[in-house]
Amino acid sequence: LDVTRLSESPFTSIPPINGNVKALILVFKNLFENSLKYSKPGGNCKIELGYSMANDKIRVSVKDYGIGVPSAQMKWIFIEGFRGENAMARNPIGTGLGLAQSKIFMKAMGGDLILQNICEPTEFVVELKQWELK
Repeated sequence: LDVTRLSESPFTSIPPINGNVKALILVFKNLFENSLKYSKPGGNCKIELGYSMANDKIRVSVKDYGIGVPSAQMKWIFIEGFRGENAMARNPIGTGLGLAQSKIFMKAMGGDLILQNICEPTEFVVELKQWELK
């Protein structure tokens, strides 16, 4: 497993965010587990992390170099119970609930989970609202 940080600033400098800690852990756990589960056969799993800020949003990017998402199946990736043909062929164990639940968690926290890129690298973006001090 090779985890690379893409941002120049260390992650410790990400500003405070709005969100439920347990839900956020589950979202990132799901993304990392999918990266490991669907890495290319016989290869290392490489995950790249990065973040950027836009307005009041923090965008955390999780990129991997696994089997990817077929473009015809992109619209279904966040549907509960959906598993792509390439995912089932690569790893028959799974429920198809992880990404759907992660998307629901992110929406409930005022953020989003976005499939940004389906080719190599596959990129998911976790979008979070920045904490507002009042």
